[in-house]
Amino acid sequence: MPVVLCSLLRIPIGYWTNKYGARVLFLWSFVILLIPIAIIYFATSLFTLLIGEVLLGVVGGALFSVGVTSLPKYYPKEKQGLINGIYGSGNIGTALTAFIANLCSFFWLEKDYSHFLCWNSYFYLFNLLNW
Repeated sequence: MPVVLCSLLRIPIGYWTNKYGARVLFLWSFVILLIPIAIIYFATSLFTLLIGEVLLGVVGGALFSVGVTSLPKYYPKEKQGLINGIYGSGNIGTALTAFIANLCSFFWLEKDYSHFLCWNSYFYLFNLLNW
């Protein structure tokens, strides 16, 4: 669900970026992102926590395209690859979690090898198919 909503929000956010500028949009987005962060912090139920996480994912994910498209305006051509790489490296946590979370949960929570091997085999199979 957050992926679909992020995709839909990229259209108006792209328009606002062109109209008001990326710096103004980033400033206001950090103020707006305080709302889902506060919801997560004060959550007393699983539903409230999920609502806060969805809002954080939707707004934060939609803002990623603002940085990718606006960074080349502020840096010379020979530095654009490096700058986009540094900006995009913020996604490495999501990628590493997909690999490491199963292993960590096995060593700390699971004691059944079949469950661990089953989920990891699906994960690695889909990675190989999408290589």
